[in-house]
Amino acid sequence: MNNSLQVHEETASHYFHRGNLLKQSGKFDESAAAYQRCTELNPDFSWYHHNLGEVLAKLGQRDGAEKSYRRACELNPNSAWSWHNLGEVLEQQGNIDETVAAYRKAVELYPDFYEFHNSLGKALCSQGQLDESVSCLRKAIELDSESALPYQNLWEALARLGRVDEGMDCLRRAIELNPGEGDLYLKLAEALQGKNEFAEAVGYYRKAIQLKPDLYWPYYKLGTALSAQGQWEEAIGSYRKAVELEPGSAIVHHYLGHTLSVVQRWEEAIASYRKALDIVPNAAVIYQHLGDALAKLQKWEQAAGAYRKSVEFDPNSLEAQDHLGFALYQLGRYDEAISAYRRALEIAPNSDVVNCHLGDALRGRAGVQPLQKDIDRDLDQAVKCYGRTIELNPSNLEAAQKAVEIKSNDSKLYLQLGKALAEQGQLDGAIAQYRRVLDRSSDSWEAHHYLGEALAKLGRWDEAIASYDRCVKVHPDDFMSYAGLGDVWLGKGMPERAIEFYQKAIELNPNLAEVYDKLGNTLAKVGRQKEASVCYRRALELKTKVS
Repeated sequence: MNNSLQVHEETASHYFHRGNLLKQSGKFDESAAAYQRCTELNPDFSWYHHNLGEVLAKLGQRDGAEKSYRRACELNPNSAWSWHNLGEVLEQQGNIDETVAAYRKAVELYPDFYEFHNSLGKALCSQGQLDESVSCLRKAIELDSESALPYQNLWEALARLGRVDEGMDCLRRAIELNPGEGDLYLKLAEALQGKNEFAEAVGYYRKAIQLKPDLYWPYYKLGTALSAQGQWEEAIGSYRKAVELEPGSAIVHHYLGHTLSVVQRWEEAIASYRKALDIVPNAAVIYQHLGDALAKLQKWEQAAGAYRKSVEFDPNSLEAQDHLGFALYQLGRYDEAISAYRRALEIAPNSDVVNCHLGDALRGRAGVQPLQKDIDRDLDQAVKCYGRTIELNPSNLEAAQKAVEIKSNDSKLYLQLGKALAEQGQLDGAIAQYRRVLDRSSDSWEAHHYLGEALAKLGRWDEAIASYDRCVKVHPDDFMSYAGLGDVWLGKGMPERAIEFYQKAIELNPNLAEVYDKLGNTLAKVGRQKEASVCYRRALELKTKVS
C-alpha cells in the first residue's frame, strides 16, 4: 500500500471508530457525519456504507439509508446483514416487493438465523403470500423457539388465513415468552372479542392496560367488550379514560355517546356526539346518532337539523332520511316530512317502516288540508301506503288498524287487519275481522279461507271444515283450501279423508312440495308405503328445483 492510501485508511479507520462510539452513545447525527467521512476517504469499503445506513435509518432518513445499504450490498454481496437491513428500510418505505427480495437474499446467505426467516415471513404476509409466510415463520421458530416475535408474526399470517384458533395459540406462546409486552395482550384480547369470547377478552384488555396505562386504545377496546356484555357503566368509565388520554379520538367520543344513549343519559350523549363532530365534522352517522338523542328529548328542531347534516354527507342513508321525516312530522311540517320519506323510499322501496311513516305523514297533512279533494287524495294515498306496508310485512298490525280507521267501510282492509292479527297470534281477533268481512260480502272466498285457517289453528275442526267448504264452493280452484281441509281431517283423526283433499290440492297445483310431504306422511301412516315413497321423492325434486 502506498503512503497516501495508508494515511487515508488510517484516517478512515479513525472516523469509523469515532462513528461507532458516537452511535453507541446515541449521538446519531455526529455518528452519521463520521461515517460519511469514512465513505469519502475510502468509498470502496462496504462496512462504512453499512454503518452509515444504520444511523441514517435511526434518524429517519430512509432514502439516504437505502442508498447506503444498496452500496454496501454492491461492494459486499455476501453480507447477509446488509441485505437484511436494506429490506428493513424498503419495508418502511412500503416497497414490499423489493423488501421480500432483499430478505430472501439474506436468508439465502445465512439460512440458520431465525431473525432473517422472521423478517421474510412478516414481509410475505404483507405481500399476501400467506402459506409461504407461515412456512418461513415456522422455520424461524424451529431455529429459535424462545423468541416471541416469530410467534406474534405467525399469528398475523394464520389469522389472515382464517386459522384464528391456531393463531391465538401462537399469541399465548408469545405472551409466555414475553409477558411484559402489552401489545401481545391487546392482540389476543381483540382476537377473543372477534370470537365473541368477551369475558376472557376483558381480562386481557385489563392486562394490556396494566402494562401500558398511558395508551388510549386498550381502554377504548375494553369499553367495546364491556358494552357487548351489557356492562354499560363500566364501559362508560373505560371510554371516559380513553378520551382523557386521547381527546382527539372521534371514534371514542362517538362510542361514549352511543353507550350513554343506551342508558338514556341523553344530555351527556349529546355532548359526546358534539365533541366527536368537532373532530370529524363530516361524519354522517354521528349526526344521525346526535339527531336520535335530541329526538329522545323531543328537541325536534335541533334533531331535524342534525338529520339534515347526516343526509347532506350521506344522501343514501335510509335511517337518516326516515328519521328526518319523523322529526319534521313531529314539527307538523308535513310537506317536508313527505319529501323526506319519499327520498327514503327511493333508497329502499321495500321498507315497510318507511311506507308506514309516509302513510302517517299523508294522514297528518290531510288533517290540515283546506279542500276536501286534497283531504281525500292524501287519505287515499295514506291507505295505499299502509296497504304496501302490510304487503311487505303482514304482521304489521299498526298499519292495518290505521288503514281501517281511515276507510271503515272497506272489506279488503278488514281482511288485511285479520291477517295481521293472525300473524301476531291474535286468532280470536282475526276471526272477528274475517266474520266482519263475510257479514259485508258472504262470497269473499279469501275471508272463508283465512277464517278456516284461524279456526284450524284453534282446533275448531268442524267450523274450519265449514269455512273451507264454503271457500271452495265460491272458488273451486283454491288449492290451499283443499290442503287446509287435508290438515283439518287429519287433525280430526281421519287420514283417509285427509288423503283425498291433499290429492285434490296437488291435482290443482302439482308444484306443492309441502303438500307432497304431508300426503307422503299420511299415506305412510295408513300403511301405503310405496305411494308415500313416490310422494317423498316428488317433494324432494320440487325442493331441489327451487333451491
